[in-house]
Amino acid sequence: MFYGTSQFDPVYIVAQIASIQAVFYITLGALFWLLVGPYAGGLTLSYLFSSVWLQVGGWMALLSSLGTAVVTAVSVAFIVERAKKCLDFSFTVHFIHIVASASYAGFPRRWEWWGMTGGSFLITALLSEAICARRELRDIPLGGSAHRRAPQAELTPLNASGQAAGRFPASKGMAAINSVVERAVNKSDVGRPSTSTSSKLANEQV
Repeated sequence: MFYGTSQFDPVYIVAQIASIQAVFYITLGALFWLLVGPYAGGLTLSYLFSSVWLQVGGWMALLSSLGTAVVTAVSVAFIVERAKKCLDFSFTVHFIHIVASASYAGFPRRWEWWGMTGGSFLITALLSEAICARRELRDIPLGGSAHRRAPQAELTPLNASGQAAGRFPASKGMAAINSVVERAVNKSDVGRPSTSTSSKLANEQV
């Protein structure tokens, strides 16, 4: 989607981060609304930027976070499109989430929140890198016609004109070799009397 040149482009990188961050929060908010909403009286930003969901959602909040990690990993793979960059973008997205959470509700102190955030980061990084690596390997032919040995040229006897006597014409190399051999034979015959001349001289001597 955002595939571009390898040169450093700050605007391009910011656009990638903003797109992935938007996917992260939209997915997290939608899953909280579907899975945690029925158990909470009303959803607020506290569910996104604090550990309130640990007291209300429980396992539903856990599933929401895991689902968000999977969707974010897919978005990273399709937006970044490079396996070696997936770790950086995954870390950036979660680091921005940590900063936003600390700015909204104070620095998180519950280990459950950190465990969930760390798990989300690992899933996003590993899954997106695996998807990118699989897509990159798809462009490299590992078998089939690309690695088949080219069939050897079929050698056929040559006629006097240097062309194949059979159905397929001989290669240019074979025609050149045949021409050199023919010239060598002709040069060796120069200066030798013919068979008819030799027999006529023998009869006269007799």
